[in-house]
Amino acid sequence: MKGITRRDFVGGMSMGAAALAAGLSPLEAVARGLLPPQAIGEYPPARTGLRGAHPGSFEVAHAMFRENKRWPQPEERTDST
Repeated sequence: MKGITRRDFVGGMSMGAAALAAGLSPLEAVARGLLPPQAIGEYPPARTGLRGAHPGSFEVAHAMFRENKRWPQPEERTDST
């Protein structure tokens, strides 16, 4: 059975605690050398494919705010709860 060593656990927790105490995101912590680069792959949004804002992700919200644009409500709900 492969386990995690005490040294790895303590080292990982201390790096994570240092980054958390400094209020850094995982990317900032790696850039400052507080976390190893391999930690990026462990970041949940990276594992699920989230990449941040991209073209097309904010046009509707901007149209609603800047132009007071509205769209009709659908007559029938098609999503499940």
